[in-house]
Amino acid sequence: MQPRSLHATVYGIIVSWTIFPVVCVLIVFAVAPIFGCEVNEGSPTPCLVFGVDIGKILYTLGVMGWLGIVTLPTGGLALVTYTLFAIFWPRISRRGK
Repeated sequence: MQPRSLHATVYGIIVSWTIFPVVCVLIVFAVAPIFGCEVNEGSPTPCLVFGVDIGKILYTLGVMGWLGIVTLPTGGLALVTYTLFAIFWPRISRRGK
């Protein structure tokens, strides 16, 4: 794997990890009003869409926002750490030759 594609892959994984909970909550905020569903963090509420109850799915996605307490700081730290690694590793590895 080429270094640029490796860096792009690692950055993609880190960014995906970081914003996953935010995307889940944004999906809830986009879908629930369209179908007139009430979503809260207390408990799942029934939400019928084309005869299927998606209330539990919306509840689960909405509560995923709390996962952001872990993923946002760790993802930010990982981005900074990997960026420093990507900048300085070639210089350090050349120094040893």
